[in-house]
Amino acid sequence: MPELEDVSYSEAECVAAVGAYYEFLTKMYLDESEVIYPPKGGWPSIAQADPEVLARFGKTDKVVSLLAHLPYIRNTGGIEDGIQATPECPFADWDDIFTYIPRKRM
Repeated sequence: MPELEDVSYSEAECVAAVGAYYEFLTKMYLDESEVIYPPKGGWPSIAQADPEVLARFGKTDKVVSLLAHLPYIRNTGGIEDGIQATPECPFADWDDIFTYIPRKRM
C-alpha cells in the first residue's frame, strides 16, 4: 500500500470512483434512473455559481470543481423520505443544494 505522501489527487479518478460506486448501488437497491450525471462542463449551478455564493460554503476551488463534476443520487423524497446512504443520512445532491442556497440566507 502506498504511503500517504505517495498518493496524488485526480479529479477524474474521484469522479470515476464515485460513479462506479453508484453503479454498484444500482445493482443492490437503487434504480438506474436515480443516478444523475452532470452535463459536459459540470453542473451549471455549481460551475457557474456566483463567487459570493461559493464563499458561503467555505470550499476550496478544487472541492467546488469536484462537486461540479460528480454524479449525484436524485433525492426527490427530501431528508426524511429520500434515498439513504446510511440510516437517517440521505445522499447530498450538491447541484440541488447550490441551486437552492442562493435563494436562502446563510
